[in-house]
Amino acid sequence: MLKSPKRVWTVRKPVENLISIADFAGKVAGSTVENPHKAYILTTANNIDIGELQSPNDSNWYEYIESHGFAKYSRIEKLDGTLSNPNVTANGKNAQTLFSFNLIEHVERKYGAIPASTVADKVAWLKANAYFFTFNWHGKGSAPNSTKSKLGYWNAVSNAWATGPSWERSGTTIQRTPIGFENIHIQHLIDANGFAHFIAFAEPSDGVTLSKIETDYVNLEVKLKDSVRMITDLLTGEKRFVI
Repeated sequence: MLKSPKRVWTVRKPVENLISIADFAGKVAGSTVENPHKAYILTTANNIDIGELQSPNDSNWYEYIESHGFAKYSRIEKLDGTLSNPNVTANGKNAQTLFSFNLIEHVERKYGAIPASTVADKVAWLKANAYFFTFNWHGKGSAPNSTKSKLGYWNAVSNAWATGPSWERSGTTIQRTPIGFENIHIQHLIDANGFAHFIAFAEPSDGVTLSKIETDYVNLEVKLKDSVRMITDLLTGEKRFVI
């Protein structure tokens, strides 16, 4: 009887300064097979009374779908001037877009299996071994007497949106706005399910002029620590992290 070939593993470090990109390229609405990340909008179609920034788990978010004229994944998968542009007209309400990145799936698909069996342990591994994250949003906003766009991230420790003037831009052209995370801030970014959530929003409508937030492209840069090591099966090419 033929014996199965013995697995041969080799130890290696990830390439120094290797940065992987999480974005919405190839995303199929309603599926996480091709791409594990999701984007959502708030519209008057599902709740006209929304005014405050909604939490990532709020039921009022509506996932991007290709049949939706202004909220298609194909509009945000590359920087090409084709815009996703959700808007609201209700007085005092803001146009908002949510971007949720599945960091566990991203790291395992890009690099290899995380050495943990539970989601909680994988989250702990990510927090211990991530070097930095940079969220990049390319877009613009508009509202009555305003061309301002604003960004924020979900603080998984305080369970609240973190926003600030450093993540605001004004203008009528597409601009890149980054949010960077290193060291202790990474602990605040990754939630209990291994997700990182970001929001883009505009100033509120006055009931006549639209509040609109327009996105051309969005991504999350992911860099693991250079101390992270992996093993590779020389026969199958399978890769996994080692503790």
